[in-house]
Amino acid sequence: MKARAAVTLNGQQDYFGQTVNIASRVQGLAASRSIVVTESVVENADARALLQINGLTPEPRRVALSGIADKVSVYEIS
Repeated sequence: MKARAAVTLNGQQDYFGQTVNIASRVQGLAASRSIVVTESVVENADARALLQINGLTPEPRRVALSGIADKVSVYEIS
C-alpha cells in the first residue's frame, strides 16, 4: 500500500492517500458483529497473537474496492 499523507487544515489534522481510501472501503465491508481487516493487519505479529489467544481465525477473501485498481486481500473476523 502507498504511504499516507497528513495535512493540517483549520487547526485539525487530516489524512489522505490510497491507504486511507482502502481503509474506508474495507470498513464498509464489515457486517454487523464482524470485523474486516487488510492483510497487513493479520500479518502483524501482535495482532496475530491476539487472534490466536482468542481462538479467532480470519477468513480470507479477495475483493474489488471502488476506486482501487487491483483486488485487495481482506480477512473477516467474526
